[in-house]
Parts: sequence; structure tokens; C-alpha cells
Amino acid sequence: MKTNQNYRNWCERIREAMKPFRGQRLSTGEIVSAVRKLFPNATPGNVLPADHCAGRDVKISCVHCKSPDEAIFQQFDRGSFLVLGGDKVHPFTSLSNPMFKEEPAAGIAPIAVAASTESTEKTWTHLGRVKAQAGAKAAFDHVPLESGLYKIVFTLWNKRYAYIGESKDLRRRISEYARTPTQGTVSEQVMFDLLTAAGEAELSICCVGLNPREARLKAETAAIAEARAQGLACLNRGEDHDVQMQRFRLEAAERALLKELERVRGKLNALI
Repeated sequence: MKTNQNYRNWCERIREAMKPFRGQRLSTGEIVSAVRKLFPNATPGNVLPADHCAGRDVKISCVHCKSPDEAIFQQFDRGSFLVLGGDKVHPFTSLSNPMFKEEPAAGIAPIAVAASTESTEKTWTHLGRVKAQAGAKAAFDHVPLESGLYKIVFTLWNKRYAYIGESKDLRRRISEYARTPTQGTVSEQVMFDLLTAAGEAELSICCVGLNPREARLKAETAAIAEARAQGLACLNRGEDHDVQMQRFRLEAAERALLKELERVRGKLNALI
């Protein structure tokens, strides 16, 4: 067991105290409390989570936390942080059991994390509700700017649906779905229309930082199977017997194609 003198600075002490909480979303107060349990002489001034996040440009930021591999935290919003760990073992990659578990976005219950990505267990972290934002660029600062899996669950016609996908940039992907499509893909139009019709959806993420894409696709396939086993109508490959949803998706696709046609005609007219 290390003692205080074994740690060169408070960065190392915070890193050690946060190891049991990788993948959890904690408040500043919860982080300070956890550090104090291991290092009772810690003060709020010693434990400033924002200084141990990657990408901080201010001079007082910790020099040991400049890269994503070294950072202890990723900031979601003011006073709320995702615990990364900072020793190149990323959260949401505990992969030893074929069951998917839902974890709350807040709380300090520790979760197991392993470096392996060979099996199929994922721990979903719930990030709250997402709504379509017509005419505006949606803001999702609480969604990581990293690769991973996402799950969108909503209710339409008294039925629970889920869409599970992978992306190399989770924040950009969710933002694309939630804002009014201009010249986006058919899938963006379909998701925006679904969010609009449902009013809101529940957003969860897992496998943050999982690379390469082939690994995410494998994890996505397992997640879809698990969602269906839980009784959710998973939209990734369609529900052939769900005529109402088929009609909805085809109508949304038609709107996307008409927008694209209008855009192309505009370009042709500009050449005249």
C-alpha cells in the first residue's frame, strides 16, 4: 500500500483514488470525497478535476494530463466529470460477460474495467434525454468527442424502439441526428423525424474510445442482439412485421431525397 510520500504530486494521488471509479460520471464534490477517503489530508484546493482533463490550455493545468491517454477526467459540464483513469485503460471496455448492464450517469459505485476487448460485455452509461431541435444546432457538450457505441431508446405508438450505432465521434453523430437535416443522409432525416415524433428519447453510450471500427461493429452487433433479447424493437435492420414503422421510415427517406433533389435542381438552375 502506497503512502503519501510514494506519490510525487497530487496528480498521482488523484489518479490512484479514481481507479475504482473509471467510467463513472462524478461531481466535483464526489471526486474530492473519494480522494479524501484515501488521502485524508486532501483539500478542495488540492483536488481540482478540471486541471486534470485532456486538452486544457490554461497554464495551471496538470502537465501530466495533456493527452487523452494520460488525462484522469473528461469534463461533461460545469462540475461534472467522466473518470477516465489516466493509465491508458479506457472506460466502458470491461468485456467479460455477455450481458449488457445499464449504469446511471451519476453516482460513485465502482465498476470493473479490463483492457480486453475480445468478449461482448458493455456497460451502458445513461446521459439523459435527447430532443430534436428544429432550426438550431443541438448542443451536446455532455457527449464525449470520442469513438464508441450509442443507444437511442424512444416510444412511438405505445411501443418501445431502440436504435444502436457506432461512431468515431459520438458527439457529432448525436448532434447530426438531433438537428434539422439540410443535406444530410437519409438515416439522419429518419432519426430526426423519429425524435420529433416521439418528443424525446433516452441516450446511452458505451465502449468509449473503442477502436478500430471493426471492433465497434462487432460490439454493435452484440448490443443489437441483446436489445432484442430485452424486448426492444431494434431499428438497425428494420422490423419487417412493423408496417407502421416501415411506412414512417419510407416517408422520412422520401423527404430526404426530395431535399437532395431540390438542392441538385438549385445547382442546375445556377448554371443557366
